Amino acid sequence: MSNDDDQLTSDEQTIEWIKDYKPALLDCLRQHGAVLLRSMPLDDPEAFSLFARAFNFKKFRYINGAAIRHKHAIEVYTECEIDSSLYIFLHHELAQSTTFPRYVLFFCNQPSRTGGETMLLSSVDLYDRIEREMPEFVHELEAKGVLYTRYMSEYDMNDGNGRGWKNSLWASTKQQAENEMTKLGLSWEWLPNDCLLTKLKAPSVRLHPEHKRKVWFNHITNNYQIICRHKRLHPEAVHMSNVTFGDGSPLPEDKIHRIIQIQQELCYNVQWQRGDVLLIDNYAIQHGRRPFDASRRNVFISSWGDASNSDF
Repeated sequence: MSNDDDQLTSDEQTIEWIKDYKPALLDCLRQHGAVLLRSMPLDDPEAFSLFARAFNFKKFRYINGAAIRHKHAIEVYTECEIDSSLYIFLHHELAQSTTFPRYVLFFCNQPSRTGGETMLLSSVDLYDRIEREMPEFVHELEAKGVLYTRYMSEYDMNDGNGRGWKNSLWASTKQQAENEMTKLGLSWEWLPNDCLLTKLKAPSVRLHPEHKRKVWFNHITNNYQIICRHKRLHPEAVHMSNVTFGDGSPLPEDKIHRIIQIQQELCYNVQWQRGDVLLIDNYAIQHGRRPFDASRRNVFISSWGDASNSDF
């Protein structure tokens, strides 16, 4: 925002501004996939909630996610509560599920002293680059899809992929969990100690609903890196999550490593300032977070617009 006489100074003015400029903001999202609004006059999660709801997006029920989060206001949650020394790897929000948000909004009311940048990456550009470098692998993935195998304990474990099944599935009993898994199209197996193993076959590539270009919409590299980290942090673990081709055959690790390199080559870092709001088209843009120092950092997330579909 500028420092002239038209500067927004209150929540009410900001909400009216959103209503006036929503068409222009959505047009920017269509063109670029992400819009950063610098230093908005928002002081807390409640103000961010009012801001996000002013867009009148369709509500989204956040279910089957792995990130541990806590609610701070209506439709506003903490960013993934993983240790500040660890990466949140590049990903689309809930790409590993049958329902995922159309839009994701972030709000920063306390940046860290150093680090903690949010990484952004165009999945249109990523698909084009990968398809040029390894077309046979991409075509095999498009034909077979991806199989996500997820292991969950009953309660949360804060290691980046540690949301327990009760929290993840909004369930207090196994029967409630099974009802939700049926709706989501998951297959499952109950394990000893009230642990759960789920499987879901999903597309690896999707068409953007507006411009119809192919996007690299999967959690292959994200899950692979989380699984490797989990093995390193918990070598005693018997059961592990996994990601494979849709037919269960293993993905070539050399291809995964190269894709991770390409992601880092193409990604852009958002250095947060207090009051910043970031709008993301979840179809078009991957996001992640770089590690930061031990200083306080408050970034909140709000997910909107059910974009559920499954081609497998």
